[in-house]
Amino acid sequence: FPVTILGQHRKHPLFDGYFDITITSHQLFENGKLQDDTDSVYANLPREWNVRAEDLVALPQFMGKIYYQSDDKDSEFHEQEFDYFYKVELKSLKLPVMDYCYGFSLLPLDEIKADKHGILANITPWTRKAIDDKVL
Repeated sequence: FPVTILGQHRKHPLFDGYFDITITSHQLFENGKLQDDTDSVYANLPREWNVRAEDLVALPQFMGKIYYQSDDKDSEFHEQEFDYFYKVELKSLKLPVMDYCYGFSLLPLDEIKADKHGILANITPWTRKAIDDKVL
């Protein structure tokens, strides 16, 4: 089967309306310690996607990391960060938390890369960088 990406139509102050990959990790720094990547993935999946650890087929798999920087064309904000990408496989599809997105799409990764649906013009810069760097 081809790799299929669950993408969200982003609802956010930065890069609003862009298509984003499934989840962000955004580790927390608490009590003098940075949260582990995997713990961060498990904490954010339910927040954005109503997905819990028991909804996964296997443990999250590290795919790679990128560094990117980009300006949001609709604001004065500039963003730069390191992003770590993990792959998860779901037992069944869940409806996302609509506080974080306008909707979602399932697309084969090879169709995204080939820009078969014209999505690359409106994809978040970190997702584009991950594709360009062959992390995705």
